Amino acid sequence: QKWYLNEDVQFCSEIILENILTIKVSHSRRFTNSLAYFEALNKRFGINHKNPTTEKYFNDLKYRFIEIMKIEENSFKVFVKKIIKTRDYYVHGNKKQIDIFSKFELLYISFLIDFIVGIELANQLGFSEGNINKINNRAKSVYVNMQNTNRILNESIL
Repeated sequence: QKWYLNEDVQFCSEIILENILTIKVSHSRRFTNSLAYFEALNKRFGINHKNPTTEKYFNDLKYRFIEIMKIEENSFKVFVKKIIKTRDYYVHGNKKQIDIFSKFELLYISFLIDFIVGIELANQLGFSEGNINKINNRAKSVYVNMQNTNRILNESIL
């Protein structure tokens, strides 16, 4: 079957394209879009949980996040909790959440989630390991290197 006829792939791809092609989308909107199709990807292609949660979906792909982000497992747990708090702040209007990601961080977290969704879709479509590694390496470059460079540039403005 052709990949573009697969409704599940098409659904996830359309949301990814919305993030890529939309001009002037806020970082918080981009983040909530990324999180929505991350959850959709997991519901359609991931482990079938009896009581699915965002936290379970992140844990299912923990190895991908840890590899790309270059963090320890304990830091990943903190990261996921902060993702959920940030989602609750922006989606549910829970203004009591104080430990949330900055708008700068949201941009790179949405890039990270977009890459992981792309990698998982590539797996579903049978891409070669070499091509998946190229996507993975690009994800590392964007999430780690680009974020660090932009953080330095933002702090060093004359």
